[in-house]
Amino acid sequence: LDQAARDAKGVEPLRPILDGIAKIQTKGDLYSAFGRADIEGTRSPVGVGLDLDRKDPDAYLATIVVGGLGLPDKGYYTKTEDRYVKIRAAYLDHIEKMLGFAGVKDAHARAERILALETALAAPQWERAEKRNRDKTYNVVSFEELQKQYPDYDFAAHFKAQGMPLPAKVNVMFPSAMAPVLKVINDTPLETWRDYL
Repeated sequence: LDQAARDAKGVEPLRPILDGIAKIQTKGDLYSAFGRADIEGTRSPVGVGLDLDRKDPDAYLATIVVGGLGLPDKGYYTKTEDRYVKIRAAYLDHIEKMLGFAGVKDAHARAERILALETALAAPQWERAEKRNRDKTYNVVSFEELQKQYPDYDFAAHFKAQGMPLPAKVNVMFPSAMAPVLKVINDTPLETWRDYL
């Protein structure tokens, strides 16, 4: 690995992805960007994966999760102990530095908005122990029912951007967190999402 040559290139190898993010002008563009997150190495508050069906090991099942946090879990955003306050301060500095590498103006104010966004995303998410509960995390619905339950998010666009065919059914792993996270997505200005990505 030629570290010096890699460092000299800076963010230029990422320029096509950064340019694509800069072109996000609509919620539809945003949902597609979330669908490409795994492909492009960005983050998304909504993730789609393919797993074995826990109750039918001969079948695969599309799984939808919420996440999108840069810190390990919701406690890092919500706990008030000094340790977590220091971690959040260091994380804010890190976000600001990364924005600076990309040539973003007002990096500190924009980093604060990203941290506030992630804090809002973290609030409804499940605790670690709850996420490990195999019964609570198995919530299979038809794709049609998914669209009815969460009409304010275009799951079809997300799947298409990820290169996945629309499934007949999906597992919504953290159902009580889904609607609040989707509300944060839709209530947050596109400018903040472009910075986040």
